[in-house]
Parts: sequence; C-alpha cells; structure tokens
Amino acid sequence: MYKITQQEAVMINFIVCGLENTLLYENKNKIDDRTIELISELNANGVKFAVATGRNYDAVKPLFGNVKNDIVYICNDGGVVIYQDKVISKTPIDRLVCMEVVSEIEKNDKCLPFICIAFGRFFMDRPDNAFFRESKAGRGGRRNGC
Repeated sequence: MYKITQQEAVMINFIVCGLENTLLYENKNKIDDRTIELISELNANGVKFAVATGRNYDAVKPLFGNVKNDIVYICNDGGVVIYQDKVISKTPIDRLVCMEVVSEIEKNDKCLPFICIAFGRFFMDRPDNAFFRESKAGRGGRRNGC
C-alpha cells in the first residue's frame, strides 16, 4: 500500500471521491459515520472534499449529515457542480437535442414518457401517467419543456 509522505500531505488540498461503491457500498443508503468524521477533519485542515455521482444533488446532499454544506457536489455525471447550494458549473443538454430525443421516444408506443430532471424541473409529454401522479418530481415541474 502506498503511504503519503509529509510533503505530499501538505500539498493535498482537494479530494474527489465517487459515491457508488466507494462511499455507498453493499446497497447501503447511508454513509458511514466514520466517513462523515473524516470529511469533517479534512475540512478542518483546509482540504476540500467533493463527491462525484450520477445522482441528482437533492438525492445526494442529505446523505452527508452534518458536513453536507461543506462538500462540493459533482452531480448528474458531471452535468452540474454545486457548492454551498450555489451552482458553480452546469452543462445542460441543448433544448433541441432534448426535443429530438423525445420525438424518437414517442415513436415507440411501448416506451414510458421521457423525464428530464434538473433543478426541480422536468419534461413529461403525458402527465396522466401513474408515475407522474406519484412522483415528487411531478410537483412544481413544467410540462413540455426541458
């Protein structure tokens, strides 16, 4: 196992860690308390911690308990970066590309409606769907536009 030298330790100021199968493993929906403590120690020593995931920010932030406001969140597979509830970077899909994807999906009657979730918004062409009625995303979204 590689050991970090004192000089290297002084040079570390930012750590990025994956969420799935790294911080969350064995189908757990909770990050280990010791991991939360370590993140807190890193912050206290001036080391920023970031989590990278394909999940949405609103689904990830609550997992980090009392350090949730001290973490940089790289969410939606890098599509959005948030720190202290402020978006510092986002890479949205072009609206026309989104609409082309919806058009292709609609050609297949067996496909479910397309949903594009970002910053509390979604696209759904057929909001009569049971998923729409039961989904938390169904509240406050908008129809027919990503």
